[in-house]
Amino acid sequence: MTNKRQHKRVTIKSVGDIFCVDDNRRFKAFVGGISRGGLEIYSQETVNRDCRLKISLSFLDKDGKPTVENLTGQVRWCAPFQEAYIAGIQFDVLVDEDTSPALADYIENAERYFA
Repeated sequence: MTNKRQHKRVTIKSVGDIFCVDDNRRFKAFVGGISRGGLEIYSQETVNRDCRLKISLSFLDKDGKPTVENLTGQVRWCAPFQEAYIAGIQFDVLVDEDTSPALADYIENAERYFA
């Protein structure tokens, strides 16, 4: 299998409050990995490919302070995993200092640490 990722993925301890624009569903998901271009979620809910999502991401910033960033994106894939689902989400815009400053700082710090 070829790695198609354009951005380095890092781990994050995070929970996302997800709103599925296509069918007006709300649910929570755990976030396993994140990059500047997207994230992977684990949830009890399945989501359809190409579904539009609004994500309120709660995480501890690099200093351990509870932080929330709001993101939007699109489901690129979803698959069953154990008794739940795992999905890959591509952000509408790359995470950077202008769009999501605390998250960009977290990712940049993690990229340096794990490089």
